[in-house]
Amino acid sequence: EELMNADRDELMQIEGVGEQVAASLVDYFSDPSTRKMLEELFAAGLTIEPEVAGDRPLEGRVFLFTGSLQSMSRNEAKQLVRELGAQVVSGISRRVTDLVAGERPGSKLNKARELGIRVLTEEEFLVLTGRAKGGDDGT
Repeated sequence: EELMNADRDELMQIEGVGEQVAASLVDYFSDPSTRKMLEELFAAGLTIEPEVAGDRPLEGRVFLFTGSLQSMSRNEAKQLVRELGAQVVSGISRRVTDLVAGERPGSKLNKARELGIRVLTEEEFLVLTGRAKGGDDGT
């Protein structure tokens, strides 16, 4: 239901969703025949359960990465926080709760500071995710 009611800007906050995909989704879900079909499916008992992958200590947090990480690739870091329950976005907004700043961070770092978003160094990120040497968990 959230997807059906999301606007273009909300959809574009999802990693991998650009303007064209967001516009297509909005068009699709605003079509009365699509909405009727989905409402009938939900009324018939269709449920969509979110994936549950065990312990999710970062549930509710939204991560953004800037700069180069030394300990893992950016894709590995994104996958790690997703596995721990967080969302990953590609652009800075007030929705972001944590910005991980690697080496040579871009303009996202300054914008995050202006917005009062928590900024984590790579080492702090590793501690938070339990990947630091010694495995200390900072959640």
